[in-house]
Amino acid sequence: MGLKLRITGKQHANIKSHVMAPDSYEAGSLLFCEPVFREKDTILLIKEIRHIPYEACGIRTPASLSWPTEKFLMPYYEHLEKEGLSLIMIHSHPTGFNGFSDTDNKNDLEILPRLTSCIEGNQPHGSAIMLPDGSIKARIMDENDEFIPIDMISIAGDDIRFFADFTKDEQNPDYVNKTNQVYGSATTDIMRKLKVGVVGCSGTGSPSTELLLRYHVGHLVLIDFDIIEEGNLNRVLMSRTRDVEEGTLKVERYAEWVKETGLPTVVTPINGLVPSEETVQALSECDVIFGCVDNVAARHALNKIACAHLIPYFDLGVAIKGDKDKTGGLRQVIARCHYIQPDQSCLLDREAFSSERLRDENFRRDDPDFYKKLKELGYTNEKNDIQAVMVLTMEAAVMAMDDLMARLHGYRVDPNNEFDEQERSFTHGYYEHKAHSTKNNALHLFIAAGDKYTRL
Repeated sequence: MGLKLRITGKQHANIKSHVMAPDSYEAGSLLFCEPVFREKDTILLIKEIRHIPYEACGIRTPASLSWPTEKFLMPYYEHLEKEGLSLIMIHSHPTGFNGFSDTDNKNDLEILPRLTSCIEGNQPHGSAIMLPDGSIKARIMDENDEFIPIDMISIAGDDIRFFADFTKDEQNPDYVNKTNQVYGSATTDIMRKLKVGVVGCSGTGSPSTELLLRYHVGHLVLIDFDIIEEGNLNRVLMSRTRDVEEGTLKVERYAEWVKETGLPTVVTPINGLVPSEETVQALSECDVIFGCVDNVAARHALNKIACAHLIPYFDLGVAIKGDKDKTGGLRQVIARCHYIQPDQSCLLDREAFSSERLRDENFRRDDPDFYKKLKELGYTNEKNDIQAVMVLTMEAAVMAMDDLMARLHGYRVDPNNEFDEQERSFTHGYYEHKAHSTKNNALHLFIAAGDKYTRL
């Protein structure tokens, strides 16, 4: 079973500001986490943070910490049990000691079994340490009172960080070493451990998949419901006239291509719509999501899934405004990319689309007859966009891939928080990037909701 702990950038900064205390003494906090159980993974989503006051601790030195456990834990027993939450006790190691000390082990062996016996439920509980650079190591305690390390800890912030054991014993092939020359082995090793979901395998999705493959992503989850049609041949990589004739599913064709390359990337194709039980569960296990769909309802659903499971989400797309007769008169041609953090502004907050258009597309999907009547009466906001061409869809994919690598590797001159939204106009010759500093208003109830988000 794999274990993951997910944190937002804002949460990480909050924790670090307390446990890495100004006096350089150890300090601690309590992290209440929403557990998500999957067949192969258990994922803990930080939902609430409770700091232990410095003055409440009996002992605080650069290498030791003691705090009144019962006083601070017992009041939360009922809350943890009622909500089915996991508890992670985190404290700092200001000296930089990179591991759990004998004292840490002794204290956890006293506290965690008692906590488990007092709280009903199968949710795990554990502990964590934070080092001065903000890196974290965490573990849970199993039913045999044995410590089980958490395999991966992710931070979805302006910078995207992953803490895990990324070392590999075998020698890198030459094609990986070529990438290492640009990004270094540390970043490439992270990519090789990531599971990335790509929703939409058409114009922007197919080049995004190709880029992720060539950047050595460990596991690709490809989601699309459609077949390859004749109109796709101008922009879907690896599509063939034979696929049109045979009605090949887009996900099947691209999964076939990934396997044909012989590269070690694992691929999971899913023929389905977002949201559905199957696609939501598959995406919840991903470390990063690329949304490559032009459907507003699907984009909104992906945004909710990413918020609920604390996953960094890249929303990319294109727009062509032309003459109504669609004979080549172009007024505006744009490629764009949004980067969405789970507890920061969502697409609806940013007015990437309107609530009216979201309503229209929900009607079109759920009640097509009613939508047709609304359209006839002039009550819809349906766009008359032109389908994209390859140079444009590739630009959007490159923009998103570059954004991911910049947040992982940190090579931009300007800070990453200034690149929440990027846009390039082919007709007007401009490139713009900007920050969206507002909090998540429209989807705040979904943040770290896990599987409970379907009830909201």
